[in-house]
Amino acid sequence: MRTGICLAILLAANSQAATLCEVARLDRLPVCIETAGGVILAINTPEAEALGAAAESARPIFRVRFGRDAPRYAVVQNEASAEEIGRLKDNGFPVVLPLPSKADLIAQIEIQVRSAVEEQLPEASDAEIDSLVAEIVDRQVAAVSGVAIVAHELGHLWLQETFWPGASSVEGQYGGPAPDWLEEVAAVVMETELLSERRRAAFFEIWQQGLSFDLAAFFAMEHPAKLTADAARKAGRAIVKVGSAADGPDIDAFYAKSRVFADFLIDVTDQEILASIAEAAAQGSSMEQWLAAQGNERGLPSDLKSLELAWREWVTSVYGPPG
Repeated sequence: MRTGICLAILLAANSQAATLCEVARLDRLPVCIETAGGVILAINTPEAEALGAAAESARPIFRVRFGRDAPRYAVVQNEASAEEIGRLKDNGFPVVLPLPSKADLIAQIEIQVRSAVEEQLPEASDAEIDSLVAEIVDRQVAAVSGVAIVAHELGHLWLQETFWPGASSVEGQYGGPAPDWLEEVAAVVMETELLSERRRAAFFEIWQQGLSFDLAAFFAMEHPAKLTADAARKAGRAIVKVGSAADGPDIDAFYAKSRVFADFLIDVTDQEILASIAEAAAQGSSMEQWLAAQGNERGLPSDLKSLELAWREWVTSVYGPPG
């Protein structure tokens, strides 16, 4: 009899268990869909399904590259307030990705593009700059809106929550506690193969131009988009980090180098090399310290100078000699 009563109670409890969407729902967004890894809160079903597919495409990649299941996520269209983010986190969604509204997306991209255009065309008139900026912004809004950026952005957040759980933005850095280069690598390896090939093509152009790529500087550098990210945080807006050529040569190069450096590490070592580096970084080790401790056993040199030589040799074998 007691067994039957306990079973009845268990079945009743299961039937009353809230679905993920019931827990996550925001009244201002009419659509919620559940995915294998989380929820999508959106303005309509087609967009929700497209965002869900993009998010789910990245989950197995994260598992392969970082050796762990991606934390549960909630993707929220049209921003999310601090209160909404806090509630979602409290309700079992440690990763919350607020996607900017179109107006905020335009504003963020315009800041980046205008700065780059003014630097590259110092003699241009205000009217010429305004026209060129408007043209580039229109293209970029289409390129980095919604579906195009979800996998990339989740890469940033998954890295942080997996290796620095509960951490927030760090003063003096682009995003969380991870080194800027590692955070960007985690994002670009989540991207579609089409976008990855664009990154590699951009790197090829950089390499053929003979522009320097010093690994020691790469490991220590501040993300070129940090000023834009800081401005977005102060304004309480979601931060778009995906980057592309129109953002300016420095930012474009940073993304391209991040993608190809990830290719190098994976090609000469193993699938979970990034997990090992992230684990060490979370314990406070620099890349130089990680190399000294684990480089040789992973098939890499044990110091930065030798790594630089191995990197250049590998790039030359893949992309040809530098210009």
